[in-house]
Amino acid sequence: MRRSIRPIVIATVLVVLLVGFTMTAAAAITDLQRSAYRTNATVKTNIAGVSRFAEAPKGFDPVAASDMDLAKYGFPPRPSDASALAHWEKAMKAAKTHWTGELKARPYGSGPMRHGQSLAAGKAAGLSDTVTYYGSSNWSGVASLKSLTKFNAKTSIDVVISEFVVPNSQPPSGACGTSLEDPNGYYVSSWNGIDGFNNGDVLQGGTDTYNACGGGYGGSAVGWVEWYPSYAELDQFVTTWGNDFLVETVALSATEGYVFIEDLTAGVYSGVYLTPTTTPYLVGSSAEWIVERPCCGETGNLLPLGNYILEWSSFDYAEDAKGSVYHAGSTSTSTAVIDMYDDTGTSQISYPIPEKSADFLDTFDDSIVSYSEGCASSGGCTE
Repeated sequence: MRRSIRPIVIATVLVVLLVGFTMTAAAAITDLQRSAYRTNATVKTNIAGVSRFAEAPKGFDPVAASDMDLAKYGFPPRPSDASALAHWEKAMKAAKTHWTGELKARPYGSGPMRHGQSLAAGKAAGLSDTVTYYGSSNWSGVASLKSLTKFNAKTSIDVVISEFVVPNSQPPSGACGTSLEDPNGYYVSSWNGIDGFNNGDVLQGGTDTYNACGGGYGGSAVGWVEWYPSYAELDQFVTTWGNDFLVETVALSATEGYVFIEDLTAGVYSGVYLTPTTTPYLVGSSAEWIVERPCCGETGNLLPLGNYILEWSSFDYAEDAKGSVYHAGSTSTSTAVIDMYDDTGTSQISYPIPEKSADFLDTFDDSIVSYSEGCASSGGCTE
């Protein structure tokens, strides 16, 4: 089956790029830190309910800064685990340019998972006989699940982290110039977030890549944050396919969120504090690492998925308020592996491979390789 087939060249690249990224433990955010992020996000943006943090003074070193100063200037909290700390320090040293431009609300955005068929046959696909497989019309990726119905300060998932390569994207091969060419163009959203699998809210941050026929190789890409359903996708700085991108999504409470995004290659970063304008509020019942086709623009329908070929993400882990860690590569029954299908529900167009269940069982348990396929890869999809 298709999940058991892995090109050797991809595995070789992952050995080089992902070594040292595996996480085992991390520090929970303290109530004092939560309060510090809350009280220091005082710089208003052009979007009501979304604010920023003051500019750090010249020469400010986040690696040497106190926890309170990190919160004061909108940098993500420092982990205690040695491996996590080394990775965090690398990201903080790369953060050179604080982006403070105008937030641009898109007429589309990412949202909760649209559930399709439960893929009971997924065990035969070569991954694991313990994780649970799902089909979806808009999501492809991995989710770690908890049985919660409301936010709990001790047990809710409150931090999700990932690093990924901004995916190259293009229209499906052979679709341009034919009756199957989509006039809306083609979209790929890559993100991590909290909630959305079982409830109607999701706090998230990531990148969005857009392509149109004749628009050139790679497309245009931006970093963004969102809290569905209170806000649409709020575009921030421009990024470039192939760049390394870091996202940390934090639930400070049921009604307070913090999202930090950074283009590690370009050294551009932004941290914002969000409060919802409508229910539902955060629950902290799931952490997700997702490739999505957004919704809905002028058509009112899911936008067509671009042919992103492959995307790898690493450092994919989450934690709850107690410091318990959840890995994207976990083979627990509470791990959901999600495949994306076209609008008819018959053509598989995107799927993930969590690395722990593949060739590097004992080494890489925090990485996911995602692939586009089917009509998103060649020919173009129709409703």
